[in-house]
Amino acid sequence: MHEQLGLGFGEGDLLPFKKSSRRKIQRAKFSKDRRAFDHYNLTQVIEGKSNRDAIMSLDRFLYSNDFPYPAFYLHGKSGVGKSLMAMATIGEFLQSSPQTICKLFSGSDFIAEREAAIEVNRKSSFLQESSDADLLVIDGLHQLLLSRDIIQDFIHIISQAELRGTKVIVISSLSLPSIKRHSTDLEKALITFFPAKIDNMDTELSEKLFRSKVSELNISLGSDVWSSLSFRTINNGYDVDRLIREIFRIKLLEAVDSLDTESLIKHGLLKESNHIDLELDSFVAELKKGVGIDPSEILSISRKANIALDRHLSMHYLNKGKGISLSRIARYFNRDHTVVIYAVKKIESELRSPSSDKFFERLIAYQRFISPE
Repeated sequence: MHEQLGLGFGEGDLLPFKKSSRRKIQRAKFSKDRRAFDHYNLTQVIEGKSNRDAIMSLDRFLYSNDFPYPAFYLHGKSGVGKSLMAMATIGEFLQSSPQTICKLFSGSDFIAEREAAIEVNRKSSFLQESSDADLLVIDGLHQLLLSRDIIQDFIHIISQAELRGTKVIVISSLSLPSIKRHSTDLEKALITFFPAKIDNMDTELSEKLFRSKVSELNISLGSDVWSSLSFRTINNGYDVDRLIREIFRIKLLEAVDSLDTESLIKHGLLKESNHIDLELDSFVAELKKGVGIDPSEILSISRKANIALDRHLSMHYLNKGKGISLSRIARYFNRDHTVVIYAVKKIESELRSPSSDKFFERLIAYQRFISPE
């Protein structure tokens, strides 16, 4: 029967919960036995500046009696480690309280199981069973915003869970304020949730994660490679995985025990001019503090309008504010020098006469930063 209905985790046995949850557990490389979580806890989540506050808040939420919120809302962009933290949360909670019942389901799982329950006229039972746990983790809230009916059923589950004293953790790519644009009812239901954000990976966390995966795969890199690699353009775990796959591919092609810089340049992973410019890093850090510009975003390949504007502002600041040459700025951003010329001229024009109200506040903040008087 358990094989047909799926599983939850708790009380040393499998609980009938949801068939499609098997896919999530298989993706995470866990077996159906709860003992598979015995080695998995929050101490194994790689910590950095971008996720440190979220980890500390989540720890307080789970174990502190004076935490002022009954539920937890974890959000951040795709690939920053939200789901990984949820898995670690289950492992941590089960280890500290072996008799607890923990349930985890994704947004797509919830939709599929809800539809299946409606077909056999068991919707009420499904909603009741879904909230019956000591810890309930919902991963992928944004997937539930398909219809008002789905949202209302989800609200019913988290309301019932809170009434039972269940600790509820909701994970989403959307911030709480942005929920209002999709559903005011859902926004009101989440008002008791403590919001915690995982930011894009900072350089510290990117390097930690990269070193961890290199060690796991027994990939040997020469000291010259470590000094040449830049982690500034890595925003999430997907970027780290892509870099690891490319390095592993080169290792197989070269058939060597240890990779050096020459090998990576030969296969196009590094450029001969690829190096870290610490002085420009410090200047960009000034922009982050004074204007709110995110270094990891402007150094990425993203073409989103707001990120492109911040990138252009940074290029303008480095050239006009710090006297850095166009070619040096181009190397720093890994772009052609003509792009820098365009960016500088564009910002000069925008500062004289803004072409749009969309980024007016950002331009004003930048102007105040470069001319504080």
